[in-house]
Amino acid sequence: MPRRARRLSAVLLVLAATLIAPAAALELAPGQAFDRSAAERLLGPPLARALGAEKVRVFVETPRLPLGNPYPEVCTLAVADVHPTTDDGFIAVVTITVGERTPMELVLRGRADRLVGVPVPKGRLAAGSRLEADAFETRWLPERRVRGQWVRRLAALDGREAHRVLLAGQPVAKEAVGARRLVRRGERVSLVFVDHGLRLEASGIARGDAGMDEVVEVKNERSGTVVTGRVRAAGRVHVEKPR
Repeated sequence: MPRRARRLSAVLLVLAATLIAPAAALELAPGQAFDRSAAERLLGPPLARALGAEKVRVFVETPRLPLGNPYPEVCTLAVADVHPTTDDGFIAVVTITVGERTPMELVLRGRADRLVGVPVPKGRLAAGSRLEADAFETRWLPERRVRGQWVRRLAALDGREAHRVLLAGQPVAKEAVGARRLVRRGERVSLVFVDHGLRLEASGIARGDAGMDEVVEVKNERSGTVVTGRVRAAGRVHVEKPR
């Protein structure tokens, strides 16, 4: 083979080795098992990238796990290749290296569930609680189980208010939270009426709950008239029109 051709072949071999370099590796001590948890750590990241998912849950179907390390020395497992198949399945080729021995290959077949991170309360939150980001944690659920009415982003909860009890570890329904209630049913509020430079204030009783800029009905304590107003501050309602 001409010298130039041999150099080109060497370059191609180096490039090929780089392209198929293991994406993940895992070491097993003597007697340590390659179990479901180990398979998750080894295959999870490359499978998530292959599926375009944030995170996945891995189920190895063949060979059956766990597999023990029968060697008296550390065994290194590295992902040489992994690709999805139909119906969320996958095939992965894992290279096994033990000391100076010739590397072996292990073919793993199984399925991977795409996971979606959903914010859930760390503990029970009472109705009326003001929600703060540090009161929540992320729970990873299979994509097929995530419902459209659940809150998916922590930012959509921070600073809001629980309109009913939120249970620890359970996804939060969108209708269970809302703007912080600045006016509550049965509480006394200040009614403000402004018209052509004339400003009047009166006391009233709220007939419902409402947050900032939300509309609420209020009964004027003096006249008994029910008016509709918009909440402008805590316990303060600006009248829009009499009823």
